[in-house]
Amino acid sequence: MAYTHKISSTNYQNKTRIKEICPILLSYNFIEGRWKTHVMWSIRTTPLRFGEIRKAIPLATERMIARRVAELLEHGLIEALEEEGIKTYRLTEEGKMLLPVLRIMGKTGELLKRKLTH
Repeated sequence: MAYTHKISSTNYQNKTRIKEICPILLSYNFIEGRWKTHVMWSIRTTPLRFGEIRKAIPLATERMIARRVAELLEHGLIEALEEEGIKTYRLTEEGKMLLPVLRIMGKTGELLKRKLTH
């Protein structure tokens, strides 16, 4: 269940137009939102059950993780697998394409964090 915006607002219309012409902003749109990148990072190497994703992101509420998983599923960045009644989530090929971006964001964040704390 994705967050809906007031379609008639100028801000919404501008964001929509920018996404149509800028592939970077379009890609960012799919991963923006608190905890989406954490969900993706937690399943980067192996499929996980929802509870395992939840444990990997202890600061997020169960409801927030459920929302982000639903959004990532909707965007096609992760997929749900079910075997013998056990549902797991894994990155799709499109989701895997974003891993180098997430790695660079993480490294940049570490550098900025060190710079800001010294």
